[in-house]
Amino acid sequence: MKPAHDAVETLSRLMEEERRALLAGDTPAFDRIARRKDAALARLTAALDDTPALVSGQPGAADDTALTDALKDLRGNAARSRDLLAAALEGMRDAQALLAALREMRHDTYTADGGRERHGAPAGRLERRA
Repeated sequence: MKPAHDAVETLSRLMEEERRALLAGDTPAFDRIARRKDAALARLTAALDDTPALVSGQPGAADDTALTDALKDLRGNAARSRDLLAAALEGMRDAQALLAALREMRHDTYTADGGRERHGAPAGRLERRA
């Protein structure tokens, strides 16, 4: 049962690392963490395949309370990570929408002689700079 415990511990550590990266805005770390999580999940899946009684919930020699508790904790950590990732994605989408609105924003001012002057990018035009 040791390989399953090791894989669960590794996944828990990686989820904590992912949480810290999200909170710090360290987006380049996500790809590296995701690859390591995939490998740890594959190890956990392989280890659990060796314990069908535990996976199916049937009583048997493979019934390991410590592993079952660790898997429940891991499920909770995964749910928190999912919620945090969803919130981060929503924040990024909101920021994109705000930036798009700012790019589209136009405003009028008035000159000293009372004439109207428009500011902002004209709709439908994209300014390119070299």
